[in-house]
Amino acid sequence: QDPGDVPSRLSLAGLQAAQGEWELARNNYNKVTELQPANALAHTALAEIALRSNDWTAGWQAFGWRFGTWPGKPPHHFNSIDPDRQPKRWDRGSLRRTRLFLRAERSPVEQVLFTDLLPDIEKESRHILLECEPRLVPILQASFPDIAVRAAGTVTEDELTEQRVQIGSSLGDLAARYRQRSSDFRPRTRPWIKPDPGQVAALRAEYQACFP
Repeated sequence: QDPGDVPSRLSLAGLQAAQGEWELARNNYNKVTELQPANALAHTALAEIALRSNDWTAGWQAFGWRFGTWPGKPPHHFNSIDPDRQPKRWDRGSLRRTRLFLRAERSPVEQVLFTDLLPDIEKESRHILLECEPRLVPILQASFPDIAVRAAGTVTEDELTEQRVQIGSSLGDLAARYRQRSSDFRPRTRPWIKPDPGQVAALRAEYQACFP
């Protein structure tokens, strides 16, 4: 086998990771990044292995590759916006009194998982404009009424200007600020996601009708 065959090495590393052979998988993913420094798949896999091992610093740093591009690159729908008019990339510094744009995560599951960070971000920042999976918009808007929630890919240059957005990032990237050690993963005393009361009532009625 050609040691420089990246697809084969990625496949091998994926199988090793699936079997819990984390060190073997890590070694192969590291080899891929040596051969292809911009291979987002390998970087993301290394991030996930590091996070499983509670190596938060290395994990969050590499997790920025999860969108398939260089970390910090704006979402695709910002391509039509002049770079000088786009929000500045978060530099891992303080968010005190900043006005933020947070891009959608890769999936609804990740989006819901990382909303655990929103109360912390709200306390530090001045304003948040958040994009997410369209189906989650009403849920997140009801759960976080002070946050402007929009469907992924819909925020425009006009809205960025109107809301005076200064910094662009994502929930997954901001985890590097708020979840730097295992003790930062604190249990919540109350749920942060609020279900729609109308849908709750309708589902309860439907269930009770089927199982009186």
